[in-house]
Amino acid sequence: MYLNNLNNDEKNSFLELAKFISEVDGVTSFEEILVINQYLREMGFNEDFKFQFKSLNEIIKSFEYSSLKNKKIVLFEMLVLVYSDNKFCIREEEVINLLVESFNINKEDYKELVDLTNGISLNLKKVSKVIFE
Repeated sequence: MYLNNLNNDEKNSFLELAKFISEVDGVTSFEEILVINQYLREMGFNEDFKFQFKSLNEIIKSFEYSSLKNKKIVLFEMLVLVYSDNKFCIREEEVINLLVESFNINKEDYKELVDLTNGISLNLKKVSKVIFE
């Protein structure tokens, strides 16, 4: 939703992070693939984007000089991704907590982003039910 606020380097790092977090539990779900493909389209990349498979530390370090606003955008979109398959595994939680800490996002903002993400997920399910059932 807000990914066009990121600069090109941040967009590349964001996609690397999305790929990393989608694979952290050993399984990339169909829903996670759909979300990543949506991210690619939103940022103007095609689905044959070449991932570099950077380490989590490299990815986090690449956001070192990003604004707090952009870090919050990255965190929000990662929450959308991890909640997309309705499974929030311990490894995903660890990565999210590391992002919160590394990005210096306060706990209140984090909690609000989680609540908003859950609300969005619930509303999207309702929309899908109305449209497809």
